[in-house]
Amino acid sequence: MAKKKIELKELGKVHTKDFLKMVHPFLRNEYRPLDKKELNNKEVFAELFGDSEPFDASKLRAVYEYQK
Repeated sequence: MAKKKIELKELGKVHTKDFLKMVHPFLRNEYRPLDKKELNNKEVFAELFGDSEPFDASKLRAVYEYQK
């Protein structure tokens, strides 16, 4: 029986990404790459989530950590 080759670049991150998607359902959507300096910017939040939601820096932080 042939052994399966494991991709090391994703090792240990797969479960973390699934967990983050479960805790923060908005991470299932695709977002543009964020920089660390944009995490407290209200204009960036409005661009990603729309003007209808109140500003929440923790959502931007979650998107940034998920993309990292």
